[in-house]
Order: sequence, then structure tokens, then C-alpha cells
Amino acid sequence: MDGVTTTGARVAVVGTGSVGRALARGLAADHEVRFGSRTPDDPSLRGVLDDVGATAATPSEATAWADVVLLAVPGPVAASVAGDLAATVAGKPLIDCTNRFDGDEESVAEAVAAAAPAAHVAKAFNTIGANRFTDPTFPDGTATMFVCGDDAGVAAASDLAAGLGFDVVAVGGLETARHLEALAALWVALAGTYGRDVGFRLLGVGDGG
Repeated sequence: MDGVTTTGARVAVVGTGSVGRALARGLAADHEVRFGSRTPDDPSLRGVLDDVGATAATPSEATAWADVVLLAVPGPVAASVAGDLAATVAGKPLIDCTNRFDGDEESVAEAVAAAAPAAHVAKAFNTIGANRFTDPTFPDGTATMFVCGDDAGVAAASDLAAGLGFDVVAVGGLETARHLEALAALWVALAGTYGRDVGFRLLGVGDGG
């Protein structure tokens, strides 16, 4: 599939932390969402599922079921998780939503793509706080969601981001992911000074102008 423009697409969110939960909460309004969790039967997850309106399965079960997969695990383990799921994400958009700040020249997204070479990998949802995933509109404009990667992955990530209300800007192939991860580091620094209710907005390009 080239995108997820229709409602009711099956979206797997691998990871149940703050990023995964916020994305699932926003996407569940238009799509069927299933968490991929190592402990899908953990009673502590029940409240999250009820709150979000999602179901849970193991990561391999969730990604095998899904039309599109969002990777929302800690950045340092993202490539390893993607490698474990390489068979079930093959041929599907795999959106890397992670960051790591260890100075490695290779981006997390490039490592994810190397670990799952048959997936359509894109980078998105990493340059703004999870608290604004479902509310990207600020008094002075709508935040930009930057997306890069494989064409099919970019199409799927753009559809999802637009559905959440972002102005979407595609910024190139997956080699651009390292710049988005650097932008995420800047966001962290800004959030430390101004609080988490901050976001980036690109002016003069498409809908972001």
C-alpha cells in the first residue's frame, strides 16, 4: 500500500511508552490500533488499552496483523527490535519514531532500515513532544511534521501525520533522518528552557507557509 488515507487502516504501535501511547491515542480515532508489547497480557496495560481504545499482542503478532507499523521503542534498541520483526514488517511502511543522542553518524532510521531491509522505512514523529501529537496547533500556527525515507513509508507517515493535524513536509530520503534526529536534540534543549509545549514550523513551503 502506498499510504493509509482511508480510515480503518490497521496500525501497529511497537512500544507502550509515552510516545507509543500518545500516537495510539491520536490514531485510534480513525484507525484500528494494536500495541506490540512483550507483555500484552500484563494487567497494568489494561488501563492504557481502555484509555486509548486499542488492543495488544506480542510485537510479532501485532506487526504481522498491521498495514503500517510505528516503531516507538527507545532509540538505542530500535534497530535490534526492527531486526527481530524483519519478517513481519517486510513490504510494509515502518515508521521510526525514535531518537538517540550518542553522536553516531548513522541515524537510528538508517540502522532500522539495515535491520529490516524489506520494509518501507520512514522517519517521523520525532521532532516534537508526545504531549502535542494530538494537539499540534499553537496560537501562532500549526507545527510541522518532518518526514523522510522510502517513498511508500513517507506516504504512510504523511497520511498519519496529516490525520493528526500536522502540516507535513517531506524532506528527502532516509539519509536525511540524521538531520531530523539533530533537530530532535534541539527540541530537547528548547523544551528544557521553555517547556514541552514548543514545536517547529517551516514557513514558505506548501501548507506550512
